[in-house]
Amino acid sequence: MMQVALPCLLFGSKETPVVLKGGTNVAFSPSVDYMLHVFRPIAKMMGIGFHLDINRRGYFPSGGGEVLLKARPVLGLNPITLTDRGDIKTVYCRTFVSGSINLSK
Repeated sequence: MMQVALPCLLFGSKETPVVLKGGTNVAFSPSVDYMLHVFRPIAKMMGIGFHLDINRRGYFPSGGGEVLLKARPVLGLNPITLTDRGDIKTVYCRTFVSGSINLSK
């Protein structure tokens, strides 16, 4: 939903908050964490500024997640070139579990 809502917000007339409800971490779509930690830094290079608040995470099949998305309108996008990967300096790993797990094993 973020991929559809963001362009609409970027080319609107004023900053508009949108509450998105459903799955935040589901198969076959970018997770909310991908949007925050991978897409947002690249979007910033293009002149796109957006803010995401994760109010509640939601997982397949029940959903239940809630995210607040705010974006500032832009007049245009800056071109970027992503051909030089650079050196890997750090690696981060994040994991989330829906429900509970038995840690006593």
